[in-house]
Amino acid sequence: MAISNIHRRTFTGDLKGSYLILIRWRGGKLLSKEKTVELPAGHYLYAGSANGPGGLYARLSRHLRKHKTAHWHIDELTGSSNAEVFATAIVFTSASESQIVESLDFLSCPIEGFGSSDSPHSAHLFYSKEFPLDVNRILSVIKKLKGEVIEIG
Repeated sequence: MAISNIHRRTFTGDLKGSYLILIRWRGGKLLSKEKTVELPAGHYLYAGSANGPGGLYARLSRHLRKHKTAHWHIDELTGSSNAEVFATAIVFTSASESQIVESLDFLSCPIEGFGSSDSPHSAHLFYSKEFPLDVNRILSVIKKLKGEVIEIG
């Protein structure tokens, strides 16, 4: 299955749901209010949800901005000069953040508790040194959970 087989669309209004974003980390320390951790260089997938005001468009646009007040763990990562957030996301309007995280259990979680303070899961950040992160398995998760590719920005 190729990425081109997944439906692409643009944002409309206040669309709410869950999402995956891809982040390239150049390596180095991630500074946060809670702790400082050394993150290995590589590619990371982050699973989140956007059910509040502004929905997915507002949340995903926020992830692309470097300058922002850090409200969540992901803000600390995406706001770092060591991070590059890709301007394409996978959104899920019928699958929960929890379903996405459970479906990605074949990937490793580099920081226990990252992004999961309100979740029973160990983390919402997944790591792979290599790209493209076991793309066939990820594409099957996207297809199973009816994800759509969305261009951000």
